[in-house]
Amino acid sequence: MPRFSVIALLLALFATPSPASAAESEGGKKPTVSEAAHKVLSEAQALIGKHQPREAIEKLGALLPTLAEEPYALAVTHQVMGYAYSAEDDYRHAVESFKKALSYKALPDEVTHDLTYNVAQLLVHLTAYQEALGYLEEWLRHERDPKLDVVKLAATAHFQLHRYEAAVPYLEKVLARQRPPEEAWYQMLLACHFERNQYQAAAG
Repeated sequence: MPRFSVIALLLALFATPSPASAAESEGGKKPTVSEAAHKVLSEAQALIGKHQPREAIEKLGALLPTLAEEPYALAVTHQVMGYAYSAEDDYRHAVESFKKALSYKALPDEVTHDLTYNVAQLLVHLTAYQEALGYLEEWLRHERDPKLDVVKLAATAHFQLHRYEAAVPYLEKVLARQRPPEEAWYQMLLACHFERNQYQAAAG
């Protein structure tokens, strides 16, 4: 089951500048949330930490209608709501919340990058492989040295979509980097070669 670090959630909430600091920023263009919204977001984060995600979702749901003119606050609220749904193992609502957060294009680049991967991970878990690859490819465009788990995710998505040619380089990377290599990845690579009628490669 996908799990997300509380650190990312804390960064989204408490790296947010206060209204006072926003007034001092150049042109007032730094992303901010109001004191009232920040208070609700902090309370929701605390509820998630106390394993009370349903109460957090209710608080965030009540906050959303008050944020019509605050795209950054809307994005952060949907992001936190996504974490709350994840804590309930409600991954369908979680991914929709994360996608909504990204749609405002208001989050810092690093947060956007991490959230894009979270969406891809959830979509693979939900077997929405085609959509997952769109988010995963976007994430990979900004990542020079992806971790092994990301390579596995890409290999799995391509394989499940019967994109065997595309899956092969990812599977080869998994087997080259994994210590010790797991038999399941060998079997997937073997299946790719057979499906592409590359019997010599399969035999090797």
